[in-house]
Amino acid sequence: MIERDKPGNWIIRHLTAARLTAFMLIAAIVLLIFTVIWTKDRTIENVHKESAEHLNTYNNYLSDKVNNYINYTKILSGNPYVISYLSNPGEQNAISEYLLRFNIDIGAAVSYVLDKKGTAVASSNYKTALSFVGKNYTFRGYYQRAIQGTPYEDINIGIVTKKLGYFRSHPVVNGDEIIGVAVIKYDINLFTPKNTEKEEVLIVADDAGVIFHTSNQRYLYHTIYKLPEGTLTKLKNDKVYLDEPLLPLPIIRESVKNDMKFVTISRSEQSQAGKKSKDTEYLMLGTHDNTTHWNVHLLVDLSGVRYEIYKNVVYVLLIMIVISSIGIFVIYRIKKGHELSKYRDHLEELVDERTNALKTLNEQLHNEVNSRKLVITELEKAYEDLHQSQEHLIQSEKLSSLGKVVAGVAHEINTPVGIAYTLSSNIVQTTETIMSAFKDKSLHKEQLESYIADVGKGSQLIFRNLQRTAELIKSFKMVSKDQMTQERRSFMVGEYLKEILLNLQPKLKQHQHKIEVSCPKEITVDSYPGAFAQVITNLVMNSLLHAYGPDDKGDISIGTIAKNNEVIVEYKDDGKGISQEDLKRIFDPFFTTKRGAGGTGLGLHIVYSIVTQTLGGRIECKSIEGKGTTFIIKFPVKAEGGV
Repeated sequence: MIERDKPGNWIIRHLTAARLTAFMLIAAIVLLIFTVIWTKDRTIENVHKESAEHLNTYNNYLSDKVNNYINYTKILSGNPYVISYLSNPGEQNAISEYLLRFNIDIGAAVSYVLDKKGTAVASSNYKTALSFVGKNYTFRGYYQRAIQGTPYEDINIGIVTKKLGYFRSHPVVNGDEIIGVAVIKYDINLFTPKNTEKEEVLIVADDAGVIFHTSNQRYLYHTIYKLPEGTLTKLKNDKVYLDEPLLPLPIIRESVKNDMKFVTISRSEQSQAGKKSKDTEYLMLGTHDNTTHWNVHLLVDLSGVRYEIYKNVVYVLLIMIVISSIGIFVIYRIKKGHELSKYRDHLEELVDERTNALKTLNEQLHNEVNSRKLVITELEKAYEDLHQSQEHLIQSEKLSSLGKVVAGVAHEINTPVGIAYTLSSNIVQTTETIMSAFKDKSLHKEQLESYIADVGKGSQLIFRNLQRTAELIKSFKMVSKDQMTQERRSFMVGEYLKEILLNLQPKLKQHQHKIEVSCPKEITVDSYPGAFAQVITNLVMNSLLHAYGPDDKGDISIGTIAKNNEVIVEYKDDGKGISQEDLKRIFDPFFTTKRGAGGTGLGLHIVYSIVTQTLGGRIECKSIEGKGTTFIIKFPVKAEGGV
């Protein structure tokens, strides 16, 4: 007996992956062709149906708008005031003023009246530079038809305004005689919808086929098709569209299928890349409005049709790929299933090898972790050393700042003390001279009076200079003690600011800057005056070093207010300012733009540390390069931990 093949063996031998792929490829090509044809026809039919509804809507809109305005010219021509004026012309401004009010009421662009010779004798725009009064319009079709007794409407570009408009005329009749013409010009945008679908180009053309309104301005003043030379010449002679060339639409291809018209319009302009833009294929629909005698067309961009085709093709391809993948996978599983048992033993061997390798790797990882711990310990020690060094540098910077103040105060004290010493020495010598003259009885009255006057003046100078010295010493003792001891106590912010600036006066006298302090007297805080003095001192020194040049004259202001149990200090200078890049780093330790010129990079870092840690507050900096810098400091009226 012949042993029959099992179904799985037959599939393995005959239905290979290559054969299945070829079969699926042929099926995919046939299905894709069918999909493209079906999708294109179905989508175009839907687009045509929807666009036909839009076209009907647009046409009805135009008819309704024209019907709304169609009788206004007839009403104007029959107005007794207009008839009387044309029969017996009188005050021109009066009839023009009437036309202005009438024009505003109906929402037109211009309303005007022509006499029998075609000259505008009154106009609603008589007050403007573009007044129609005195202009002759015998060449216009709306005048020629109306003066013969026939109401008429026309599309023209105004010869005065150079703006496109819808003109409607009506004869003015007195009895049986036509004595003039009434004309109303409407802005063409009143008659056409402002919004159209994104894929549609709305085109409105006159009865000659000239496009006077479109949602795509590149088609404005083109013609639907090439006009006969006679029609084109007449339009030029009548100045309907002035000097517009009236070229036909650049239709390069035209076809009709299933009563639907397709046109391809050339895009001749160059793109920025120097390549021609792609030509555009449109579905073209059109209708003629019996009320306006206008031709309304829609150009519907068919790129959306291509998108639908691409979308459906992608869907079909995805389905075919999924089906092919499933088929290939099934064959692969059937062919590979009987080999699975061979791989199982090999897999177990691989698992053992990977397990041993993992154990070895785990031991190596453990050793690496221990090594990293040692490195982390060393880094922590190095960080601690660095932190101690930083604290030492910060303390040195504080002492350096205090030392500068000490040197300045000492220099400042030296001057009044020296003056007092010189004056007192002079008084001693003069006194000895007077005493000698008194003993030998040679003292004169004039000599005694001079001595008394000199001693009085000298005593006053000595007193004032010693008083100045006492004030400096008192201020210095107070501020320096606070900075050295960092004791907490209550102090008046305004008075303390004066003491701080008095200590800084020797340094400030080397410059030409003006410092203004604004602080209500009643602001009293329970905090650390030494820390506060260090902050103000560092900010002033920072301005002197960074904000100004050697010969600059600057203004520095320190304003202080109390609000919501907080003291807000605004320190502001009008110096060079800080760049936005440097502004992000100004409170970082050792950051300075004056490296090698006296800057350590610790001044503002110390300010930040004191404000946030000692005073328990916060600080921010605002600056625009070239427009000065502002520091805003906020800290509690009563420091934390107080009783």
